[in-house]
Amino acid sequence: MTQTRIPVGLPRQNPTKPCWQTPPQLIADHRTTPTPPSKTTYAIIRPGITGTAIAYKLLQERPNASIVILEARQAPSGATGRNSAHCRVRRYLDSKNYLEAFGKEDSLKLEVLGEENVANLGELIKEWGIESI
Repeated sequence: MTQTRIPVGLPRQNPTKPCWQTPPQLIADHRTTPTPPSKTTYAIIRPGITGTAIAYKLLQERPNASIVILEARQAPSGATGRNSAHCRVRRYLDSKNYLEAFGKEDSLKLEVLGEENVANLGELIKEWGIESI
């Protein structure tokens, strides 16, 4: 079997685009400044849904925080753009592996974190009136 080597580089040239990003969302190319600031309190690189949620929560707790979000392409792109319909707490089949790898206390912390993330996403959907199924 011959393996094809994929050149490493950022960002990939001519990426595929999901049908739900055609045409792009209004926020897809949003910028608040023409160039990134030279100094920030928080920098979130390739945020996806998780990093975006973190930025949102940070601004709720620290409204004057300086947050820079760096994305190679439009928002949402990457894994978030491909998997935007998925929201689950954990894969229960992995619980045994997590228990063995991290121990009982940290495995339970992962479980709680996952449940809190889903609850926070639900609150955000209700607060902003986002259409969802």
